[in-house]
Amino acid sequence: MDLLSNLHTMMSAGIPIIDTIDTLLADAKGNEKLVLITLRDGLGEGKSISDVLASSRLAFDDVTISLIRSSEVSGTLEQTLDIVVTNIKSDIAFIQKARNALIYPLFILSIFIFVVIFMLVYVIPNVATVFKTMNSKLPIQTVLLINVSAFILQYWPLLVGGIIAIILFFILLYQTRRRFLLQTFYSLPFLYPLARDIDIVRITRNMSYILRSGISLTQAIELCVPIATQPHVRQAFENSLSKIAEGKSFAESLEDISGTIPVMVRRMVQAGERSGALEQSLIEISRRFEDRVTSKLQVITILIEPVIMLLIGVSVGAVMLGIISPIYNLIGNIASP
Repeated sequence: MDLLSNLHTMMSAGIPIIDTIDTLLADAKGNEKLVLITLRDGLGEGKSISDVLASSRLAFDDVTISLIRSSEVSGTLEQTLDIVVTNIKSDIAFIQKARNALIYPLFILSIFIFVVIFMLVYVIPNVATVFKTMNSKLPIQTVLLINVSAFILQYWPLLVGGIIAIILFFILLYQTRRRFLLQTFYSLPFLYPLARDIDIVRITRNMSYILRSGISLTQAIELCVPIATQPHVRQAFENSLSKIAEGKSFAESLEDISGTIPVMVRRMVQAGERSGALEQSLIEISRRFEDRVTSKLQVITILIEPVIMLLIGVSVGAVMLGIISPIYNLIGNIASP
């Protein structure tokens, strides 16, 4: 995003594209430097910016490349770069908002896992040594805790290796089968409405910016379909393409999709088509549904927190009971005549 923003700023000041790239190369590092070098070499060979970005498989999606390609044809590259940067900023802000809503519950859960591991690895073994010297009968929960602790201490290399292998497996799965993983996660009944609204936010926002750059409606739909993580949402927009080709309006092409595209979306699209301001209607849809997503995330966070706190209380209470119970029994036996 910083690269495109810098390109837009310098080109808006009237600096030629080659000079802009050379200037940015002076301070560029890592992937940004690689992108700039590839751009400079490609432009030197007579290629367009969009062709260089598309052929070199750099870190730009199809929507961004198509916007730049369209702007090169129409001669509005500077304005389109501004649109692209705004779109990326909006997308990043939206994703960050969703992540921030889950940071606190994940932090509490991490602390809980650390406390449980600390007690099983350090506290329980020391207490178990004391219990063994007393040679007293231990409650079943205490025996279970001691056995679990002994198992962890004995086989910790295998356990750590297994955890690392699982983490690496999910990282690899996310990188290679990201869509499948997200579809599986978001297919959970209580998460599907949230996932659908997230798809609608991202699709309508991107479509608004694409249409604003002069790309046709059908091309905009084709470019935005891959953004959807939910198969039903993706299918709804794919089906609309054939119906638009039959002469139906965009709003009419969405009306046959029962339960997938909310009525409010279809009505706002219809109003935008009638008034000739479809781009504005789509951006308004994305804003409204972004507010809905934010509200749903807040509700989920509110519901998750007491569940996590209850889990922490029950787990820590069970561990403490396993430690205190035999001590209490021992004291009772000593106090008995």
